[in-house]
Amino acid sequence: MYRHSLREGGWSNSFFLEDGDNEGSPFPDDKHFIHLDKYCIETYLLDVPTLSQMTDESEDVVRHLILQCILAKRNQLLYKNRFFEFLVDGLQADHLTPDRLALLDSSLIMDSLVSTLDTNFKDFVDTYIATAKTADRLEEVMPAALVSTLAAVGAAPEADVAAS
Repeated sequence: MYRHSLREGGWSNSFFLEDGDNEGSPFPDDKHFIHLDKYCIETYLLDVPTLSQMTDESEDVVRHLILQCILAKRNQLLYKNRFFEFLVDGLQADHLTPDRLALLDSSLIMDSLVSTLDTNFKDFVDTYIATAKTADRLEEVMPAALVSTLAAVGAAPEADVAAS
């Protein structure tokens, strides 16, 4: 869709969001193309301090919760890389650092996490964002380019937002 917009001279009121997928941005200098630094958008929803505050649990408990979700989805996470199963067997909660979580395809564990917290995805995201805002950490938790773009779109409601 982004390439199509470029063929038409660019859509000035459009912004495009692409998961990082542990790859670089194909359009690194275009402010209308937001390439996430983390694997996927769901990974931004795994900030341990925010989840800790949101759930009123310790950060250690939150890491254990994420670990349980990872272990429950190990087959999907490993998919064709069954060779690395021994690494998952040795995975511990304290291994779940922000840098390591950034590389995780969190879309595969999000349903499990949301279900464990006895909520639905929309409510989870709403509460997570509200918690990050209350703690004045939204710009730390979410991608800066996305936060600033959404703020700009809020100021200009006619803008379109497309995700790819």
